[in-house]
Amino acid sequence: MINMINAQTLALDSLSSDPHLPLFWRLGKLNTGQPLLWPITYQQAMVVQCTPKTHDISYRFLENILLSLWQQTQGQYIHISLYESSLKTACVYTSQLPSSVLSVFYHKKMFKEQLDNLRLIAQQRKTLLQATNMQTWYSYLQEYPQAEPLHIVVLTQLRPDMELLTDLSDLCRYGTQLGILPILVVSERWFPENSQDEWQQALQQVLIECYRQALIVELKQQNYVQIKHHKLQDIADLYAFFKPKIDKYSEVVYKSHLGQSL
Repeated sequence: MINMINAQTLALDSLSSDPHLPLFWRLGKLNTGQPLLWPITYQQAMVVQCTPKTHDISYRFLENILLSLWQQTQGQYIHISLYESSLKTACVYTSQLPSSVLSVFYHKKMFKEQLDNLRLIAQQRKTLLQATNMQTWYSYLQEYPQAEPLHIVVLTQLRPDMELLTDLSDLCRYGTQLGILPILVVSERWFPENSQDEWQQALQQVLIECYRQALIVELKQQNYVQIKHHKLQDIADLYAFFKPKIDKYSEVVYKSHLGQSL
C-alpha cells in the first residue's frame, strides 16, 4: 500500500517494500516533481502509441514500468513474456531479469507458440474461476497468493500482421480478466492514421478492438507523456496540465537495480 505519495513513490531508485502487486503504474513525472501514478486494475491491456521519432522513447518507458513492477513484486505474482522482434534489443535491462520471471522470444513462430500456450492457460483459468465463483484472476490471486502468476505479454514493436494482431485483440478483450495482460507498442510507422489502403484499414479495425478497453499511453517528442482512457479521461486531462515526462534514470540506477534483483 502507498501510505504517502512523494517524488520517489514507485521510482526505480527508491527502496522497495515486501513483495506485493502494486496498486499503481508509475508512468512518469509531473513538472511539479510528483509522480504520474495511474491505477493498475490488472484487468486491462496497455497500448503505448509512438511515432518513428519517439519509438526509442517507448523502449525506455517499457524498461521503467517493467522494472518497477519487478521491483515491487520481487519476482512473485508475475511472469513477463517479452517479444523482441528486431535485432536491436529494445529492453536491454529487462531482458536480463531471471528466467523464473521472464521469457524472451526473438522469432514470431516461438512467440505464436507462447500465445497458444497462454490461450490454453486462459481457458483453464476460466473454468477454475467459474467453479470458485470469482470474476477475475487477479481476485483469485489475492485469495490464493500461491496460484499461477499474472502473465504480462510485451511486444516492443507491433507489426502489421493480421494473424498475430487478431490473436492479440482477443487477449486484449477477453484475456485480461483471466490474468493475461498485453502491453503493445504501436508505431505510426506501421499503422498510419487515415490510410486509404484497404489492408491498413482492415488492420485498423482489429487494432481498434485492442484499444477499446485499454489504457493508452501516447509518447510525444521531448519525452512527454499523454494518457487516454475510456472512463477516466478527466483525470488524464488533469495530469496533462502538469506536462508529465518519462522518468529518466542513469545507467548506474538500472545496473544497480538489476544487481539487487539477480
